[in-house]
Amino acid sequence: MTQPADRRPDRTPSTRRTAYTLPVCLLAAAAVAGAAVAALAPAGARGWVGAAAAGGWVLLTVAVCVGLTTAGRLRARVAEAEDELHGVRGQLDHRTAEDMGLAQVTLPAVARLVHQGTAPDEVLRAWSTRAPPPTRCCGRPGRPPCPRSANCCACA
Repeated sequence: MTQPADRRPDRTPSTRRTAYTLPVCLLAAAAVAGAAVAALAPAGARGWVGAAAAGGWVLLTVAVCVGLTTAGRLRARVAEAEDELHGVRGQLDHRTAEDMGLAQVTLPAVARLVHQGTAPDEVLRAWSTRAPPPTRCCGRPGRPPCPRSANCCACA
């Protein structure tokens, strides 16, 4: 039986790096705006206006850093999910090929033998010895063959 070719990725995988220029420019603009507000404040209020502007800028910086870190983690999780999806699609292609072989080759041959008058026990015995053992456990790459039986899917 022929094996299906591996699927090509739907899009070219690229590792997008987080662009730091926009957040840095926004933080610089916020710092300049805070300094301008503190400079334009009346002389008696410049101290607390400057402190409030600096405190707000620190909080903004923390929020931007947390957002960039979270975005990086989410990008990594998306890449892992895409890799898993690619593997599952490959398994689906493999199992579809097996099912098509069963439907187009094995079942018609068994039906022909039964129509010719061969006993069902003999047909089953003949075809059970022809079935190739699975090459990997439950179709998952990198897993050793299951120690329980050749067709075990309980180890998933």
